[in-house]
Amino acid sequence: MAYKPAIKMVPRPLWDQNLRRAIPASRWTKVRRSLIAERGLNCQTCGKAEAESKRLQAHEDWEYETTCTPAIAHLRRLVLSCWHCHAVEHFGRTHNMVRTGQLSAQGLEDTINHFCRLNQVGRAEFEAHVAEAAAEWARLSELEWSVDWGEFADLVSTYRER
Repeated sequence: MAYKPAIKMVPRPLWDQNLRRAIPASRWTKVRRSLIAERGLNCQTCGKAEAESKRLQAHEDWEYETTCTPAIAHLRRLVLSCWHCHAVEHFGRTHNMVRTGQLSAQGLEDTINHFCRLNQVGRAEFEAHVAEAAAEWARLSELEWSVDWGEFADLVSTYRER
């Protein structure tokens, strides 16, 4: 079954390997603003219209190639996401936010309900999807990785050369 949005937990070795951290904050702000100017104030996953740009996250869409050593994380594109779609995509982090008190249990429940509503599935299907994503996360976390920044490679290399 295809899910929209989907839970894609970032493999442990890739934590903190993201464009937002790989380029200067001022450049990240420009990239994000450019996305919003180009695409508007709508979540590209669920279509929710937001009144303010600060309510949209610039989500990195990664593809993992595991047929080589090291495995390669390819940054495919940036997507504008509402809070709940972004919380689903990073469900492991969202769950940890509840454990550490940064997010209420109700916030987690609202995120789960958002997933179920958009995907037209029940709680059992959601739980199965989480288990599948967790198993994939464990498998991917055992691998060594390199990062392909895709169309953003020049931004990253320019910043790192300084």
